[in-house]
This record gives sequence, C-alpha cells and structure tokens, in this order.
Amino acid sequence: MIAVIDTNVLLVSVSAKSKYHWLYQAVLQKKITIAFSNEILTEYEEIISSYWDADAAKNAIRSLLELSSTKLTVAYFKLNLIVNDEDR
Repeated sequence: MIAVIDTNVLLVSVSAKSKYHWLYQAVLQKKITIAFSNEILTEYEEIISSYWDADAAKNAIRSLLELSSTKLTVAYFKLNLIVNDEDR
C-alpha cells in the first residue's frame, strides 16, 4: 500500500509516547510505503521542528529519506486547488 500521510498525522505519530506511534513504526518497518514531494517533506520538517526541535525534525526526515519504502514524488504541475493551507 502506498499512502500520503498528512503532516499533522505524521506529527502525532513520531513520538514513542503517542498512541499513534504504530503508524510511524509501520513506516520505519517498511509495512507501509509513503509518498511525498519536496514540498510535503519541507512541511513535515517545518511542523515537526515547531513542536519539538530542529534535530528531531532532521532525524525524522533523514529516516524517511533513507528508507527504501518511501517514494519521493515529483509534481510536474500544480492544480492550485487549495488556495490557503494554514499550518494550524
């Protein structure tokens, strides 16, 4: 299964203390393949670092980039369907 994980969903799943940590573990254990673009990856890093710190965000991003079960996807066009995507 290939999934795109919303930033807020990833955020709450990263902490080992979270009841949603099973999702992050499933990604790390290659049970779920996630797809993301550079823009999504940048948003992941921005939001995670705003809740924890830059090191935690970099470690999470590095983990995602090093996994063979993740897919960096290039968007060749933008539909501009979402006019304003507020972070919070």
